[in-house]
Amino acid sequence: MTKTVLFAWELGLGLGHLMNMHRIARRLARHDCRTILASSKVTAALALQTPFDEIIQAPKWPLDALPEERRLILSSATLNDILSGVGLADRIAVEGLLGSWLEMFKSKRPALVIADFAPLAAFAAKGRIPLVLIGNGYTSTPA
Repeated sequence: MTKTVLFAWELGLGLGHLMNMHRIARRLARHDCRTILASSKVTAALALQTPFDEIIQAPKWPLDALPEERRLILSSATLNDILSGVGLADRIAVEGLLGSWLEMFKSKRPALVIADFAPLAAFAAKGRIPLVLIGNGYTSTPA
């Protein structure tokens, strides 16, 4: 029976997040797994020769609505600075994002979520769906 693995990428501008998931998805494809990428950067994901069976837009953080000059001055000294600056300090935005992830999980029915710099996807999955956090230590939220 084919199992669905949903990859989540919410934040971060570099393609390193995407490349980590790309390598894992390529290996899972050999094991009868359906792979879905929920990405904050759909255009970047589509530009690569991709092993994903489906690429969809991840829920958008409030950061996406900020003008470029405002985004450039956000502090990145700590993970807390980044997450607060991009919307985690906004309760209503967080509730909306969590609701969007839960709806996505309900419709796509993943057997596993693999998250790279996707703190709210990970929070929504935790305790509901098996979860693997990948990436570097800086972008991985505490368990």
